Amino acid sequence: MDMDEATYIKSRVDDQIDWYNRKSTQFKRLFIWFQVIVIVSSSSIPVINIYGEHPEAVLIVSILGALIAILSSMISLLSFREHWVEYRTVCETLKHEKLLYQTRTDPYDNGEARFNLFVQNVETLISQEHTKWRQLFSNGKKRDDKQA
Repeated sequence: MDMDEATYIKSRVDDQIDWYNRKSTQFKRLFIWFQVIVIVSSSSIPVINIYGEHPEAVLIVSILGALIAILSSMISLLSFREHWVEYRTVCETLKHEKLLYQTRTDPYDNGEARFNLFVQNVETLISQEHTKWRQLFSNGKKRDDKQA
């Protein structure tokens, strides 16, 4: 498929930058919110324990303990922080490549071959991130199969 520079940058590069930016922001917010809830909940337990054996205090401490366990497990299981950092890294690297290309800075300062090199570098970045996802899924599936 023939695609000119402007179309490629708009439909592929900018689209991927936007996607990675949105996902990075989403995972950052989830990570921070879950962590804040865990911190506030765990900090509340000693304060609530002042009320000792009151049934309401025992119930609230139990609920908070369960909430902390659930949220901590979800943070680990869903890898919010790892996805946030990985997506932000890919987003910023794509922005960097685009800037180098648009300013004709090395390695994109060589005439006709610059667009081909740019496409190869961008597609390699995207492909590497996809490969990491596949490996993560494959490793998780193998672990699940061994546990079964």
